[in-house]
Amino acid sequence: MTGVRFIFYPSSVVLRLKHQPLDDSLASIWSYTVILTSQRDSSDDEDEVVKELMKAQNELKVVHEYNQQQKRMLHSLAKSEIRRQEIRKQLQETDQEVMEWLRVFSSYSQRKKKEPIKQKERESAQRCLDKRQRLSQHLLV
Repeated sequence: MTGVRFIFYPSSVVLRLKHQPLDDSLASIWSYTVILTSQRDSSDDEDEVVKELMKAQNELKVVHEYNQQQKRMLHSLAKSEIRRQEIRKQLQETDQEVMEWLRVFSSYSQRKKKEPIKQKERESAQRCLDKRQRLSQHLLV
């Protein structure tokens, strides 16, 4: 059986061959074989195209994964930067409160009657200073 090739034809070709004379049948088989051969040649070209497409797709997968990693990294950096900006804003607000308390306490020292600073005011000012200290430490981290 070496050297013998079996060619399988679609059933529509076989049915046509039964109803045609022998010469027409051989012509049909020959034309069908030529078509298969030309399809094989074009499929080789298509195989090369498919290989190139798969190669490009694999390269794009690598680029896509790299882009995803970079996106995740940038997202985390952006989140941390937004948090830092929020802390800076809170720190500015706290600085304003500290300045207000400084004005209040300096007004006490400028009065002719030396009144003692009230305990509630002192505690509020101390809480404000503590808050500022915590925010400053968070900003440094």
